[in-house]
Amino acid sequence: MGYNSLPQEPEKRRVIMVFSRVDLKDLELEGSELFRKEQVSLLEASTTENSPLVEKLRGSGLLNPGSVLIQSPYDPSNYADALDASYAFAQAKCVHFATLCGLLAARKVSVKQMEIQTAESQTIFSGNLNTPYGGGGGEGRRRAWERMKKAVSLEREYGEGEPKLDAARAYLSKHQWLTDAHLNSFLDLREAGIPIETENFSVSLTKESEKNLKIVFSLNLPQNIAMNADLKAQFEQIKKESYEFNLDVIVQFW
Repeated sequence: MGYNSLPQEPEKRRVIMVFSRVDLKDLELEGSELFRKEQVSLLEASTTENSPLVEKLRGSGLLNPGSVLIQSPYDPSNYADALDASYAFAQAKCVHFATLCGLLAARKVSVKQMEIQTAESQTIFSGNLNTPYGGGGGEGRRRAWERMKKAVSLEREYGEGEPKLDAARAYLSKHQWLTDAHLNSFLDLREAGIPIETENFSVSLTKESEKNLKIVFSLNLPQNIAMNADLKAQFEQIKKESYEFNLDVIVQFW
C-alpha cells in the first residue's frame, strides 16, 4: 500500500499522520522509522481516494499537511486532531455514558466534581464544573482544566420508563465498553431486577484515549522535512496538556 489510502484494519491506523507529497519523499530518503510503526499510517494530504473513511476525514477538515490524527477509542472510524483528542473523546464518553444511563431508566445524571491528576494518579486540583482552576503548575494545567470543563458538561434528566436491557448491552458492545467492569456490574444489577435509587460513579475521562496518545509520544520525529519545527511544537503542546481527568457522577433512578 502507498500513501494514497488507509488500511482497513483499525489497529493499523490508531494514529494517522498527514504529509505533503514532498515531505513523504523526504521521509523515504531519510529512512524514517514512521514507516515501520505498526499502529501508525501515513497519508498524503492530496490523496484522491474516496473511501468512506478518507471522505469522512476530508469532510471534517482533517487532511492538512502536518496533521496528527488520533483514533477514537469508541469508534475506529472517528478521528480527532491530536491537540483536541483528549477533549473530544472525553466529550464523546460523557455522551455515551449519559445515553447508557437513559437506556437503563435513569431519572437524572449530574456531575458532582471533576479532578485533574498527574500521570502518577496524584490529584492536582478538583472542583465542580464552575470552578476556575486554582492548582498552580503553569498555563498548561490551567488551559487543560478550562478546556475539559467546557467539553464535559453533563446534566441530563429523563422521563420515567423501563430499562431497555438488550439495547443497553448492544450499546456497550458497539462503543467497545464490554471490558468496563463497573458498567457491566451496573447492567447486571438492572438485569437481575435489583432496585437502585442512586449510583455514584467515578468516570475516567482520559483512560481510553491515553492509549492512542502514548503511540504519538513514542514517535521519533523526522529531522529533514520542512514541517519538523511545527510537528515538534505540536507534540510539546500535547504533552503539556496531557493529564488524567476523572468525573464524579451521580446517577439517580426512578
